[in-house]
Amino acid sequence: MTEVRVVAQSAAAASRRLSSISTDAKNALLLGVASQVEATRDAILAANLLDMRAARAAGLPIAKLRRLEVTSASLTQAIAGVREIAALPDPVGKVTSDITRPNGLRVRRVRTSLGVIAIIFEARPLVTLDAFALCFKSGNACILKGGKEAARTAGVIAGCIRPALAAHALPVAAVAAANDPTATPARGAANRGR
Repeated sequence: MTEVRVVAQSAAAASRRLSSISTDAKNALLLGVASQVEATRDAILAANLLDMRAARAAGLPIAKLRRLEVTSASLTQAIAGVREIAALPDPVGKVTSDITRPNGLRVRRVRTSLGVIAIIFEARPLVTLDAFALCFKSGNACILKGGKEAARTAGVIAGCIRPALAAHALPVAAVAAANDPTATPARGAANRGR
């Protein structure tokens, strides 16, 4: 329970930093992550082969094996998806409603980030990349809990994200894997890169 609390507190601290970064900084980071994942393609596919072997040995059903499998084509599609997210308009700060009431009071509805988003998913390791990209673009940190079947593959993907965050002077706690003890930030780690 203590580890989960530390992960959540670190993600909350990271989210405060993410909520105020510029659109250009977000897009640069996302493009950097896409490039890093592309450069790590072989390691991701190798990790997925190990996950697939273990899943077959455990007797997982065919449907779950299909969800678990990462192919070169599905990885290419996921990388393209991150680049597409980078090209989208920044939702943070967008005015969705602006009215003046009869008494002269001006009321505006402005999109803002939520803070921390927790996502639980099964044997779909590419969700690690997709979920991070969507959360990051909208100024949110994310806590991801994937199935143990995809742990190796998801770990390699998360390993592409954290160095990119650090390289852009952003907190690595912006992405955390709740079931990955190696990704649990130490107290105060959320403030690194500021």
